[in-house]
Amino acid sequence: MNRSDKSLLAPPWLLLIIGVISLLTPMLFLTYQLRSPSDGARISKRPDAITSRGIRVHVLSEQTSLQEGDLVIAVQGINMNTWTAMLWLPGDELARWNEGETVQYRVQRGDRVLDVPVVLGSQPVAAILAENWGVLLFALVFQLVGVFILFQRPREPAAQALFLWGILSGHFYVWSSYLQVYDLVNSFGFWFYWIAASFLWLTHWPAALQLALTFPKPLPAVQHRPWLIWSGYPVSYLTYGLFLAFSRWQSASLLDWVGQWYRGDVLVGLVFFIPALLIIGRQYRLHQHGPDRQKIQWVVFSGIFSGSLAVFLYLVPEFLGLPSLGVNAMGVLLLPFPLAIAVAIWRYHLFDINLIINRTLVYGSLTATLTLLFIASITILQFLFTRLTGERSAVATIISTLLIAALFNPLRKRIQTDIDRRFYRQKYNAEQIVSEFGVRLREQVDLDEMCTHLLEVVERALQPEHVSLWLLSSKNKVDSSPPGDDG
Repeated sequence: MNRSDKSLLAPPWLLLIIGVISLLTPMLFLTYQLRSPSDGARISKRPDAITSRGIRVHVLSEQTSLQEGDLVIAVQGINMNTWTAMLWLPGDELARWNEGETVQYRVQRGDRVLDVPVVLGSQPVAAILAENWGVLLFALVFQLVGVFILFQRPREPAAQALFLWGILSGHFYVWSSYLQVYDLVNSFGFWFYWIAASFLWLTHWPAALQLALTFPKPLPAVQHRPWLIWSGYPVSYLTYGLFLAFSRWQSASLLDWVGQWYRGDVLVGLVFFIPALLIIGRQYRLHQHGPDRQKIQWVVFSGIFSGSLAVFLYLVPEFLGLPSLGVNAMGVLLLPFPLAIAVAIWRYHLFDINLIINRTLVYGSLTATLTLLFIASITILQFLFTRLTGERSAVATIISTLLIAALFNPLRKRIQTDIDRRFYRQKYNAEQIVSEFGVRLREQVDLDEMCTHLLEVVERALQPEHVSLWLLSSKNKVDSSPPGDDG
């Protein structure tokens, strides 16, 4: 390892400290949450959940008297703006609740304002896990992958970056539990959450940019200026701090300001995510013809696969207010990305990414086509049966199923041919040449002519610089070489 590469590596003690903090912080926060009483709800994760009017809640327990979408205006006769203002007053003794107590909430439910008595109970752990298991699984796998790759490649800059990015995904543990009204009223839980979540989140995204700058190899600009990969970390905190200052100036109240904090999280993610994507594209162009081509293909393919599915099946529907697959599905869809990076850094040569891409294109297209054909056929057949007999029939489903089974192999071969012709032209041409030679070989009887044709096939299919053919008898040697080649 040269001197410039060593300057791209973090000292082991620093990685150890970050790793320990990233693991302990979620554990301590979750322990605190488990020991705290619960009103059976969490503050909603909707963008407009916290405003000057109050706090909108998402109900997790059937035992609570709160209802989904209730807007909490006041607790124990004190409005939420006052509770929020008291968060910044040192020495104030805020609320301390216990399980079994009854707390008075004033909520807006639709057009009505109601006083609702809420009996505090234990934390709805099962409901939290049911709603967030996908992102929790993603975070766990990402952390395990990061630790494993660091032990396998401890002196590789990209492996260190992957470790940092993965271990800091512990943010999702804290985010999944999130805040409840009691945390804001109590103050300790509020500050514990934001400090823990902010540290993990604001350090998580610079690590992603660091990985883009060093994978599969550090960019030339980074090799000459190693400080570039470390500059992202202070920039992340500075960006968030400037956003907080700007949003406070524009907010009507402290409660409204707190409701804007999530936008700072989104801003930091965009500030680092978009450049990371552009740099990965740059890395792909730099290494698409070199020995690191297969490494970068793993990342590009998995990024397109996971990213496009997450965008079109979760983010776009959520933005448009349409039904989506939810947080759990998004977490599962994102899983291939850290796994692909791990394979690329560790043992990429054991796998043929081109084969995986080819099969994904073929069977993905085949599944989509067969699904559309099945839906179309069953719709048409059910329409015909309804017109003829006056009722729907199971025969339509049977006929459609048989039709799909009959079309599977012919359609797969057709799609495979079309994809090879469009995306794998060289492979397709080579197969066509070999196929034509097989036909001619069955009709060929002259040995010298057959050898000549064989050499032509090899030259056309493989395009070598030199090709020769030796038979058992030396006098039957046939040699084909480019003009001027001494062999």
